[in-house]
Amino acid sequence: MQKVMHRRAGARHNFVAFIGAPFWRQTCLKCSAMLERLLLPDKHAIALLLKDHDAVKELFDRFEKTDSRSEKENIIRQALAELKVHAVIEEEIFYPAVRKTVGEKLMNEADEEHHVARVLIAELDINGRGDDHRMAKFKVLAESVRHHIKEEEGEVLPKAKELEIDFESLGRQMLDRKKELKAQGVPPDAEHAMVEHAGGKADTPAQTASSRKPMATRSSHSHSTASSKGKRKVHKVMKEHKRGTLKSGSGKKVTGRKQAVAIALSEARRSGARIPKKKK
Repeated sequence: MQKVMHRRAGARHNFVAFIGAPFWRQTCLKCSAMLERLLLPDKHAIALLLKDHDAVKELFDRFEKTDSRSEKENIIRQALAELKVHAVIEEEIFYPAVRKTVGEKLMNEADEEHHVARVLIAELDINGRGDDHRMAKFKVLAESVRHHIKEEEGEVLPKAKELEIDFESLGRQMLDRKKELKAQGVPPDAEHAMVEHAGGKADTPAQTASSRKPMATRSSHSHSTASSKGKRKVHKVMKEHKRGTLKSGSGKKVTGRKQAVAIALSEARRSGARIPKKKK
């Protein structure tokens, strides 16, 4: 009997050794994170962001599980609406409040990830159901947003918690702004303007290859170069606007998003990008 008990104890020891300490450490960290999330007040700014993250991740999961085209379209519509509102409240309220504490490196990466997501959102918005890359494009958007959420929850939010500010007051501001956005609509952004002025064309390799003419290689290359310069100009101007450093020709600080978009498109035209002026 003692030999049997000894063998069982040895087996348990070997199992724990096989699984390893990192496994248990990781499990404890996950439990701790879940507990901390549950203990946050409902109107805490970080709790609101986490709730938004969970909502879009659930939509992404539903999209992958369904085979119904109509249901996929409904999920895309819901997800785009959620992502656009979420991006605005982060960029207008949360990011400025925590940028200094979190650090420029992480916040700049977050800005870039928002920009990439906005371009895909704009293409999905503008091209509609006529885009044969629509389902693939949404899947890429989901993967990009999941990556952004993982980094934000793993690096940005833990650093933001170190701030000694009233996160519930910040959360109330975010809720009020979200209510406004849902009632009045999301303001225009540079990415939508850029895609719209480009005729809603997405620069995917397959589409570029199918429309390329053999004799127009040089012309196509110069147009592509000008387009790339234009995109960089738009991105640079909108980044300055988000940071509050963008100024008009008269030297005044630009506060409105519409004015910032107009400046961005003007700069893109000067760089050689073929962006038609908006028809009156």
